[in-house]
Amino acid sequence: MTDESKPNHGDADDGGNEIAAMHAKTQAQMEAIEKEIKETQPLTSVPMPIASLRKRYETDGSSKFFLLGIDELDRSYQHVRTVRGDGNCYYRAFLFGLCEHLMNPANADELDRVAKYAKESNQFVMNVGGYDEYAIDMFHEALVELLESIQQNKLSTTQQLEIELNKENDSSEYCTWYMRVLTASYLKSDPNRFLPYMEGGYVDVAAFCRAQVEPMGKECAMVQVLALAEAFGVTVRVEYLDGHEFKGGKLVQHVFGPEDSKLQLSVLYRPGHYDILYPKT
Repeated sequence: MTDESKPNHGDADDGGNEIAAMHAKTQAQMEAIEKEIKETQPLTSVPMPIASLRKRYETDGSSKFFLLGIDELDRSYQHVRTVRGDGNCYYRAFLFGLCEHLMNPANADELDRVAKYAKESNQFVMNVGGYDEYAIDMFHEALVELLESIQQNKLSTTQQLEIELNKENDSSEYCTWYMRVLTASYLKSDPNRFLPYMEGGYVDVAAFCRAQVEPMGKECAMVQVLALAEAFGVTVRVEYLDGHEFKGGKLVQHVFGPEDSKLQLSVLYRPGHYDILYPKT
């Protein structure tokens, strides 16, 4: 074999090195973005006026319908509580909104119902969801303890809840992942019903849950919203602010879960993101 006909391993090595360098650069960029998000966005903000949403869109000439939508929201809602945009925003919004409602003394019966469901849910998660007891125990316990803190009046004000659920790598993170496990288990409990609504060509519900529900940072689609609302027996009202023209002066609104629940949560959907809404009283 002549020198010209010998394989040039140097070129292959250069190609491999280039791919590795590109991967390292991408990873560094992702880590920088995550760091910036953590430094600039709390897990949940304090309530802010609806008009505060305008700032993001006022300098963009293509945002006409976002601004009109914000004006429409302002007619029905008093405040918005923004949630960190890390892919876990819906589960965080649901958790915070649920706890806030359960702290209301008028919802004492619902608090007992939800706390009982949470305490017993590990059996459902293991038997229906197929999760290992040792894998879920710490996360299940975090949700149970959070709800018990409300029952025992250790958490009795919104300010205390803000402090508790803004701790990094603590209750909010553990409860958020357990919310994902509950969602996945509920989807698995009725696969024939839910599979047609799962985008992405998944052959079964379990595969969808492994890819789209269980991993932290995966955004929440409508089928997950429905499953979590039904699992907890909570009404979730979603207002859609997506930049599309809306007719009749109203934003698109969808309601998930039992419509007659005493626990009525309102959330704002913007493309790829959810925040908490507070209706005017």
